[in-house]
This record gives sequence, C-alpha cells and structure tokens, in this order.
Amino acid sequence: IMATINFNFSVSEIAMIITVSGSIALICQIFFFDWIVSHLTEMGLIQLTFFVSGIFIAVIAFTDSHLVVILSTFVIFLAFDLFRPAVTTYLSKHAGDQQGTINGLNSTFTSFGNIIGPMAAGSLFDINHFYPYYVSAAILIGTGFLTLFLNAKKVPQQKIHAVK
Repeated sequence: IMATINFNFSVSEIAMIITVSGSIALICQIFFFDWIVSHLTEMGLIQLTFFVSGIFIAVIAFTDSHLVVILSTFVIFLAFDLFRPAVTTYLSKHAGDQQGTINGLNSTFTSFGNIIGPMAAGSLFDINHFYPYYVSAAILIGTGFLTLFLNAKKVPQQKIHAVK
C-alpha cells in the first residue's frame, strides 16, 4: 500500500522489486556472510545493519525517484538478511548453557516484532503516509547508537578480564 500510494508502483513492480531484492540479498547472505563477520564481528555487522537500514529507510522517505527507492529497497533487504544470522550467531556464541532460553527469547521477540511492527506502521500510515518511514528510521538509528553505547561499556570490562 505504501509503495503504491507514496511512489505509484504497480503491484507487479512491487513483486519484482521484492523478489529480485530478496533473491540477491539471500545470495549475498549465503556467499559473503562468513567473510563479512570475519572482518566486522557479529556485533559490528549488527551495528552496521542498524545504521545502514535506518539511513536507507530515511532516504526512501525523502526521495521522489523510483530508482532511488528500488536501490534503497535492495540495500535494506540486504541489511535485514545479514542482520538475522548475525544476531542468531552472536546470541549462540554468548548464551553458554542457556541456548534454549536465549534462542526461545530471540524467536519470541522476533514474532512479537512481526506482529506489532505492521500494526504500528498501519496506524502511523493512517496519520501520515510517511510516518512509518520516519519512525522506522529513527528506531533503527537509535538502536544502532544504543548498541554502540552498550558495546563501548563492555569493551573495557573484557580487556580487564583478559589482563587478570
């Protein structure tokens, strides 16, 4: 609905964008995920995906160009397809003996987001067609800064433990 109303995309164009973007992002996930994580770490990739997806959602909100919307959608799909396995890997590495609990909570919160997100976006859309973009971008960028802050507090503790 948003792509049709805000950018005049047809249903077949939307289907094509989602299919091609999702397929290319999946291929990138399969072939490049391990290489990216080896260079950035899981937390680095998580932080990067928060910022990149937030920025490109904001770009969509402020552009009139179909090409920019299509390219931004690809980047967002790629970021989300890299985010999920990075979070799962990070949680698995840090869960210790609590694998079941941590993975259950991850699944629960993912499902919760899949329910609440579209409801909130629909309500925001009824107020203003661009509010879902603004709020999504703000949440993602804010969460990116939160992970930077929390990770910065954790790094000195890790170095102290390594010295002991």
